[in-house]
Parts: sequence; C-alpha cells; structure tokens
Amino acid sequence: MLVKFKDNTTKLCQNPTEQKLFKNGEPIGWVCALVIMDDMSSTEIDNLITPENFSELDFFTDDGTELFQISGYEKITSLVVRHGQPTGTIEIQLTKGV
Repeated sequence: MLVKFKDNTTKLCQNPTEQKLFKNGEPIGWVCALVIMDDMSSTEIDNLITPENFSELDFFTDDGTELFQISGYEKITSLVVRHGQPTGTIEIQLTKGV
C-alpha cells in the first residue's frame, strides 16, 4: 500500500489503523497509527510531518489505484524510527479532536 501526503510525497506503508478515543464514556477524538516502510533521514522526516502535510492522506494500492483518504488529523503524538535491514520503518501516531 502507498500513502501520499499533501506535498505529493508518496511512501510505501502498512494499512493504517484508526481508533476512536473516549473519556468518561464520551467520544473525544481519533488516533491514527501509520507505519511507513522506508529509510529516511531526520530532515526528510521533519519535512514530511508538518501538520499541513498530514492533514490529508491518500492511500493507494501498489499499482496506483486509489483506495481511500483520511483527513482532519492535527497533531503527531508519537513518532518512532526503527532502523533495520533491508529497510527501516517510521511509526507515526496522529490525533484529531484531542
């Protein structure tokens, strides 16, 4: 699966996971977990994770067929870089409404 950011950067990724958040039984927002499978420098990551760049994410099959879009995410609450061979991963957690 591919994810395209608003600046048209496209990266290989795993299926994103969205989860509704509750506090005292009341809905308060959403969290999205996204895993990008690529080795990127810290500068590349910093340029990719600006709020305006991840406010709309388009997802495609590996052959370019559009699948769906998620939007409205405002903040990154966590980012983990896992270095590995042949490629590393970048795990990003986004939130909206929280």
